[in-house]
Amino acid sequence: MKYLQPYRLLATCLFLFLILAQTGCAWYQRYPMSKSRLPKIDANNLTFYLIDPSRPLSGVWYVGSYNFGEKSMQAYLSRLSEREALDVTAVRNNRDARNSRNEVLIYVKPQVARGFADTLTTRLDYDQLERVEVYEVNYGKTLAFNFLGYAAIGLLLALLALAAKGSCPFVYALNPDGTPLQGELYSGSTYPQLERHDWLPLPALRPNDGAYQVRIANKVKEIQHTNLLELVAVDHPVGTEVLFDKKGQLHTLNRSQSPVQAVDFEGQDVKKFIEKTDTLTWYGNPANPRPRAEDGLVLTFEKPAGANQAKLMINAKNTFWMDYMYGLFLDEFGEYAGYVRKQYLEKSEADIRRWMDEQNIPLSVSVETAPGEWTKADYFHVAGPMALKKDVMLLDLSQVSGNQVKIKLESGFQFWEIDYAALDFSADIPVAIQTMKPISAVTQTGDDMAAALATDDALYYTQPNIGDEAIVRYAIPPQAQGTARSLLLHAKGHYEILRAPTEGKPNLLYLREFQKPDALPKYSRHRWEELMRPELLEKEES
Repeated sequence: MKYLQPYRLLATCLFLFLILAQTGCAWYQRYPMSKSRLPKIDANNLTFYLIDPSRPLSGVWYVGSYNFGEKSMQAYLSRLSEREALDVTAVRNNRDARNSRNEVLIYVKPQVARGFADTLTTRLDYDQLERVEVYEVNYGKTLAFNFLGYAAIGLLLALLALAAKGSCPFVYALNPDGTPLQGELYSGSTYPQLERHDWLPLPALRPNDGAYQVRIANKVKEIQHTNLLELVAVDHPVGTEVLFDKKGQLHTLNRSQSPVQAVDFEGQDVKKFIEKTDTLTWYGNPANPRPRAEDGLVLTFEKPAGANQAKLMINAKNTFWMDYMYGLFLDEFGEYAGYVRKQYLEKSEADIRRWMDEQNIPLSVSVETAPGEWTKADYFHVAGPMALKKDVMLLDLSQVSGNQVKIKLESGFQFWEIDYAALDFSADIPVAIQTMKPISAVTQTGDDMAAALATDDALYYTQPNIGDEAIVRYAIPPQAQGTARSLLLHAKGHYEILRAPTEGKPNLLYLREFQKPDALPKYSRHRWEELMRPELLEKEES
């Protein structure tokens, strides 16, 4: 993989200018930094925090009087209040986003942090740290120049993390020791016709005050309509994983295998990025030369003799770049934006999904049935950019001969970020499934919306404003002895993006081009390259 050329780092300044010109919320992305970079980092204008990941609110310390050595760090630590810790670990609005710039988060292993007092002076070996992350919001040169050692794909996507965030309801697990973000609901359902069922794994949810509790929150400029929100508890054998596919079929996974080979569409080895769930992810190829501007992976798996089907499991999300680029695309409609939305409200679900498919927006899955011949199997729904999400798909392998199977994952230019992909050839096994309706769903104004969320009907819990949220409580059902429990949120809904129209009339001839297949991926690549053009950078410097 090629590393960044110096002129590309300066593109962050231009990108910041473009971001601030947008009318949306300023959001950020967390980007991992190697612990070995700490001694080399230019600490000017940076603020450091030490975090116990098992206690994201009660275990956060300000790092002062620090010294980063080659193998260890010394620092004076001062514990933050829970409110101060929330300001560090969460970004809820424009002000938070601005305040989060140039912050470096150092995650220490929980067993090390347990003995920390409110204030202390300590020395920590780097092997006592779990990871280091940066919040990049203003994309200034200070942090950019400290990541010259990162591969171009990972760094560029971090530098181009979305500012004008457009998404869907955020779900948080309300636990006794914190409120970790679990993901987003029914992403991509931006019209009523696209309302769909969604199953979100809640791996961090724990009992709290005699119930399971989640927070569903509107954090962006949208009107969010949730029709159904029920909690599913699945008790299954220890060592087994369970996931719902997009059709609502539950699958068990207990013998998942990573690919023996993984290459991108240019033949580059990317196996290390997707062979396990970790901080390494595949973002796509920023130097994509392909005529259709498609991005993707070809994965090769060992196939057991006689296997006619398998379950494909991924851990993935949409990129921040895709979210930002789509906002730029909406701006192309100028003062006609409202009219265009009205026209789309009259289209059928099939017509809209056909356009999305032609624009390579979902993550499509194909199986090689003969050398060089690919049969499209299905696609994964849009997942949103804020959190990685596990998803599963049942594949028909009856037409695949030999002892290997090749799977192709494809989408538009830098539309998806993939952390993990695996195949499981095991048969689904019986499990105990219990579905809980909300006991209560109390909003920030004190209203109880449990009845609106209990069933798939004409009643909706609507969140029209940033800051609208509800705390939803569910009963804790009995669990069979000797089993593991997985919790998943079953939701159904849709949302409307609120984006102020840009001034002026659009170029209608230009917009008609987007009726053609692959127009949006090409637009994505064009806007990306536009940001990276040296002549624009020279103009910015002058």
